[in-house]
Amino acid sequence: MPELGFTSAQAVNEALRAVREAAIREPGEELIRIELERLDAQLLRLNGLEAKAREVLDARHIVVNNGKVIYNPATDAPMEDDTPVLQAIDRLVKIEDARNRNAERRAKLTGIEAAVKVDATVHEVTQQDIALQEMVAEMRARNASVVDHLRAERERGE
Repeated sequence: MPELGFTSAQAVNEALRAVREAAIREPGEELIRIELERLDAQLLRLNGLEAKAREVLDARHIVVNNGKVIYNPATDAPMEDDTPVLQAIDRLVKIEDARNRNAERRAKLTGIEAAVKVDATVHEVTQQDIALQEMVAEMRARNASVVDHLRAERERGE
């Protein structure tokens, strides 16, 4: 072992443990990095989809039937078609849902929402515990009384 630079079997075991941990950790970190890059790319795609949906939402849509524009009989103006607007709104809601899922996945990967370990101890207090506490309190009071009495006698005797 000294020829390899180790002074004890414990040093060899510690070196092997460190190598094993690195072999596990490094590929895991690489996978996390790749997944975060994938999530970044997804957000870029969602931004593009949102821009297109907003264009549809902002555009004016008129009703067409059999290749002819339909006019409002009361105003003689082309009738507005709400269908593409409602579809764009629906698409924007789905995009927002996809963003939320992306954020949740990112939080899990980065440990932002790691589970919190709570160490809690529960103490049950029985009627016997309460009675014992009362007895201890009474004994302390008696002892204090005896101590006071002894001190008073000692002071009178001095």
